[in-house]
Amino acid sequence: MSARSPEDSGSVLQAFHEGLKEEAGFADGENGKVGYRWARGNYVLLPALATELVEHRVNVLVAVGGDASARAAKAATSVIPIVFTISGDPVEAGLVESINRPGRNATGCIVFSTGDLDAKRLDLISEIVPGASVFGVLVNPKFPPAINQARELEAAAPKIDRSIFIVHASNDVDLEAAFVALLQKGVGGLVVASDPFFDSRRARIIAFAAEKRLPGIYQFRDYAVDGGLISYGPSIT
Repeated sequence: MSARSPEDSGSVLQAFHEGLKEEAGFADGENGKVGYRWARGNYVLLPALATELVEHRVNVLVAVGGDASARAAKAATSVIPIVFTISGDPVEAGLVESINRPGRNATGCIVFSTGDLDAKRLDLISEIVPGASVFGVLVNPKFPPAINQARELEAAAPKIDRSIFIVHASNDVDLEAAFVALLQKGVGGLVVASDPFFDSRRARIIAFAAEKRLPGIYQFRDYAVDGGLISYGPSIT
């Protein structure tokens, strides 16, 4: 179960299946079966998707694509084993009892891609576009770490003698409005904050940046492979 969409998750899916086969000996369609549920950036769908998978009595529930996916899985079952990825603190989120002894029915990986890394991206894009004084920042207010993301970026901007203009988007209508606002502000570069919704709209964001010749920095390598200027973040593969 992912908060993202299958179209933007090709490399992730490939790595997932390679790991299952090479490290655990499971091959989809041979000695195991993998069923998928995708929220496509619409987080409100996740609880229903998790419930559906639990009703199918899956042996393991893999919850990826952000904190909301892991929380939905944990709320849906206290029995079925859950493997998650999360960018925040899984103890604080109530997913595990402790980092070294998860307990309960969930375990997983912490993907460090928000907070300090969002601030680092601002630093990097300011070096790439030294003549820009104002940078646009795209944030999804419905993404759980969003408040911390904005706080880190607002604190980082004065340290490099730059200003930021934050725009919010959690759906396609918001995204188009954010593009308009960025152009009206005349920002010199773009920082796309870490968020599964933005990952699921990667092609649209990259196309906007290319059309308007707006240098952008993103969290995953996939953005740069697909035509974005630069990425800085963890390797999900």
